[in-house]
Amino acid sequence: MARTQIRNQLARIGAAVGVPLLAGWLASGSCTLAACYEECDPCFQACKCSSNCQNPLAGEGGFRIAEAETRVAVDGEGRTWRTYRAIVGPELRCDEPAEACDEQRVAEFAWRVLAVNAPLFTAVREPVWLLDAVTPLGVGVAVQFHLAPARKDSDGAKAPVHSLTLLLDPRGRLVEIDQVLDRGPR
Repeated sequence: MARTQIRNQLARIGAAVGVPLLAGWLASGSCTLAACYEECDPCFQACKCSSNCQNPLAGEGGFRIAEAETRVAVDGEGRTWRTYRAIVGPELRCDEPAEACDEQRVAEFAWRVLAVNAPLFTAVREPVWLLDAVTPLGVGVAVQFHLAPARKDSDGAKAPVHSLTLLLDPRGRLVEIDQVLDRGPR
């Protein structure tokens, strides 16, 4: 019996010493736990903690126009006027009113809206929109672009003028887009 008692005591001592050593060895792995919290919406800006946008209306990083009411008119000189209103989708997130927001940031936002929604505005495969002006209006801000001419007509005729003006309300929501296509003399 003495042998059995000695064996039991050695097993207890081995367990008392071995279990903490085994637990320490298992815990010394490369596992880490980290938490991240920030006031950031990945649908509209680059965030450190998250990059997954959960808003279905904010496709393409928040620049996709989900819905808009459209009106089209043609004047006597052959210009086509198209107006998009009641736009659902893009919104510039700015800590201050949109017209007080950095002009470059407003222009970049408007350019990205045009890039993501290009098929709405032109049949050109890779349109190049050139910035004409960013104008604070007191009731928001207007951003004007024109489409760079893709080619010159073979008969030397003037290339059509294609311009867009995006209107953002004071909170930075895109509320209207006015498009003009002047096909030139016929």
